[in-house]
Amino acid sequence: MSLKELFIETTLFAKANKLINLIENFIQKRIGADDATQISIKLCQQIFETLDNRGFNNMITNSNKTIIHKFIEYNQSTLNLEIGKYHIIKDPKKK
Repeated sequence: MSLKELFIETTLFAKANKLINLIENFIQKRIGADDATQISIKLCQQIFETLDNRGFNNMITNSNKTIIHKFIEYNQSTLNLEIGKYHIIKDPKKK
């Protein structure tokens, strides 16, 4: 899995924000009213909705294996180590 694929959520978020800024600038600098600007705004809303629903979910590798998202994997283990300093869980299933 490439580094680019690992950061797809960040790239999508940044490009959606860039698009929103361009649309807002375009609306302010050009006279007229049409459905195109509303469609563009709706597209950005749908991008953010998609990120909300799918962002950081499990990933599909090139060989069609499902793996946990690397961001989640890293932060999950970091959080578990930190919690382990304060609370000892004896049952491995609960841990």
